[in-house]
Amino acid sequence: MDNNLLVSVKNIKKYFPIRSTGLFARTLGHVKAVDGISFNMYKGDTLGIVGESGCGKSTMGRVLVNLLEPTEGEVIFDWQSLSALNKKEMRKMRRRMQFVFQDPYASLNPRMTVGAALKEPLVIHNLGGDAERGETIAKLLATVGLDWRHADYYPHEFSGGQRQRIAIA
Repeated sequence: MDNNLLVSVKNIKKYFPIRSTGLFARTLGHVKAVDGISFNMYKGDTLGIVGESGCGKSTMGRVLVNLLEPTEGEVIFDWQSLSALNKKEMRKMRRRMQFVFQDPYASLNPRMTVGAALKEPLVIHNLGGDAERGETIAKLLATVGLDWRHADYYPHEFSGGQRQRIAIA
């Protein structure tokens, strides 16, 4: 048993049914969005998913964080099968998972300051009070090489590289 293993993905498949319409609707076939992906990731690893538009990158990511249930296969995160977790346990597990999209501007709300965007997951997961959240946001910004004052800026006020770092934070 390798204690550094963080994620094990075993033969993940995600198929979406193609259904007919009308009174006697039936399944005509399936779109194979993800078809048999397996890999292991270890603590400290970074995984980049590259492919053409529509090839299943986002679908695979949604399956990896259990936003979509796989048609077949299993995702194990930190020695726990995600399919075995109830909603409350999965919500707690998601605190430790993150997507970072190639185009961070598309994933940042242009109407929210960076501080508000970073605060949102802390509120959703009920982490800390207002003072602690402010400290956490300042630490996150410092970790990615930005100043705490950047919390009051909007996404359009940053370069592409800075926006990528904000998405990581």
